[in-house]
Amino acid sequence: MARLAIEGRCRHTRASADNVCVDGSRHIDQHDLSWLQGYEGASPVRVGNPAAKQFQLDIYGELLDSLHLCAQVGLDGRPWDIAIEQAIVAHLERVRQRPDQGIWETRGPPKHFTYSKVMA
Repeated sequence: MARLAIEGRCRHTRASADNVCVDGSRHIDQHDLSWLQGYEGASPVRVGNPAAKQFQLDIYGELLDSLHLCAQVGLDGRPWDIAIEQAIVAHLERVRQRPDQGIWETRGPPKHFTYSKVMA
């Protein structure tokens, strides 16, 4: 089961266009529903996921950690596991100095977050 989750994460990492809405569309831009009240009257009510287009450096470390944990508990590796790990590390070598939106998915310009750098 864990291996299937990791394989799914790998496919998602290779193609972020795999984000799909409940209705099957790929439109996930955020927009406000001004006509709808949120919990206890909170507003604005927003739908969508603007973070889908953000650069988040930490996720590569999360993925590598997941693959490492699978190996530690004895889950059978696939021949392509090493190739994926090498590709992730090679990509990190190119992008690890870039600022990102981090796990906080900030709305402003990218910044250098300690957690992102540690995970990378």
